[in-house]
Amino acid sequence: KPIAPPIAATATSAAATAATATAAVTATITAATTTVTTRPRQLDHLTGCRFFLSLWIACNHFSVHEASHASLSLDAALRRSNVAVCAFVLLSGFVTHHAYATRPLLDRAAARTFYLRRIGRVALTTYVAMAAALVLGILLGEADYQLHAPHLLRCALLVENWQLPWRGDVFWCPAGNTWTIVALLPSWGLYPLTAAAVAAAGATLGTVGLVAYACALWTVEMAVPFGAFLSQTFWLSSKQHEVLYFWPVAQLTDFVIGVLASEVSRRVVVTRAAEAAEAAEAAE
Repeated sequence: KPIAPPIAATATSAAATAATATAAVTATITAATTTVTTRPRQLDHLTGCRFFLSLWIACNHFSVHEASHASLSLDAALRRSNVAVCAFVLLSGFVTHHAYATRPLLDRAAARTFYLRRIGRVALTTYVAMAAALVLGILLGEADYQLHAPHLLRCALLVENWQLPWRGDVFWCPAGNTWTIVALLPSWGLYPLTAAAVAAAGATLGTVGLVAYACALWTVEMAVPFGAFLSQTFWLSSKQHEVLYFWPVAQLTDFVIGVLASEVSRRVVVTRAAEAAEAAEAAE
């Protein structure tokens, strides 16, 4: 009991500092980016990148995998389409922050609008895909393993992936590739807090500090599977792969790295805009 007030005071002070830093960074970015008229709202180069990533994933799922010598290298590349999936998670963090970094998402109304726009856009298509896949599977006689009421309920609630660490195998929902939506839900749900933390860190550490932080996160993320890979004589079990890939918690780091990269990008834009404004003033 005697230490509760100092802890509460410290927490309140830290929250106030983070809120002040977030407001300051947001105001700076908003003021600076209003002068940048050449930056498109939609990042077309990332749209093009998505096309090739989607092509990679589609080829892995729908091409015929052969073990012949001639196709071995191509087959190995296709089977690594999980790299493209991880890139999509990074892009999700980057684009989400690109769109919402200057908005006060810690406000309840703003956060509600964010969740409706971010999650609402994909929820409908996810449910339509699941329903269509289930109906098609029933018609083709290939959905027996999915006709299990608790399983379908978990799929409908978008929580089936959360069981992976405690389950022996992957029990796919209808339209199994919708697992990526479930895996990203925690990242989207925590984004308002992530954005505030990144803004506060940027105000304290600066752009170089944010880059270092992103590199540190990536190092920690890679150290876990790489350490297991080395200790098990260059091998990861299927169970380890499922936990490190399909479990929603495992995708949080990639999403945050994408947010950090987006914040660094925004700060570079702000700096260049300020330098251009100063140069224009000096020329006058």
